[in-house]
Amino acid sequence: MDNHMRRRKPLFSAVNFKESYIFLFLVVWAVIVLFPLAWAFLASLKPREEIFTLDLKWLPKNPTLEHYKAIFADEKIMRFFLNTIVTSFLSTFVIVILATCAGYGFSRYNIKAGRAALVVLVACQMFPPIMFIVPYFVLMKDMQLYNTLGALVVTRVVFYLPFCTLMIKSFFDSIPKDLEEAATVDGCSQFGTFIRIILPVVRTGVVTIFIFSFLNSWNEFLFSVTVVSRDSLRTITVGLASQVGEYGVNWGTLMAMSMMSLAPPLIIFMSMQKYFIRGLTAGAVKA
Repeated sequence: MDNHMRRRKPLFSAVNFKESYIFLFLVVWAVIVLFPLAWAFLASLKPREEIFTLDLKWLPKNPTLEHYKAIFADEKIMRFFLNTIVTSFLSTFVIVILATCAGYGFSRYNIKAGRAALVVLVACQMFPPIMFIVPYFVLMKDMQLYNTLGALVVTRVVFYLPFCTLMIKSFFDSIPKDLEEAATVDGCSQFGTFIRIILPVVRTGVVTIFIFSFLNSWNEFLFSVTVVSRDSLRTITVGLASQVGEYGVNWGTLMAMSMMSLAPPLIIFMSMQKYFIRGLTAGAVKA
């Protein structure tokens, strides 16, 4: 009865001082983060004359969807979105498959020079991607991948695979080997154990590296503008940059494209958010 009659503590009090002001800080930080997004969304609904007026208003006087209609009517912009979807999903699936297999191998087998290979994977994360622009440009030219979607996929896989491998390896390390030995005793093969026993246990880790690699692949700009020069193969990040011209900026189309480019990764992240947050914490602690 006492538990039901217990009064709730006020949010801001000396008792829960730490929790209450952390909450306040997070609210303020959320407002700061969401303000540009809200402004971009409202600007995408403003007519051209309202965007360029000196009398700035928060809400549009005459909301319109003309910028969104212009995007759907522009074949070049729709091609940007299609290229981004294809390259992002393709590179993400390749990364998930390779990282899962490599992480399991590093975790379960005593690979010769395996420790050195892990050091190399860590070292790969220490250099800024801009250092490799010229080497990768030359490499793509020599491999005849320049101006192809394959070049975009290869560069994404190369740069995000090491981190995803290290992340998923920590999940495999947290699984006791007794689980696999029990499956082997029951007659399950090594591959069957991996597919039927291990993968379902580490699905949070798989979802985590899926979201990480997809978000980074979707937002990648540096190599998208380097290894591809044809407009028909550009991605949405390069398409957004193309709206900034020498003599002006097409703000209406830019804001509408920004909102549309935000939708796919936001939907994927929100649908898998619980696995992502659980994965970030679960894989960091070894059992």
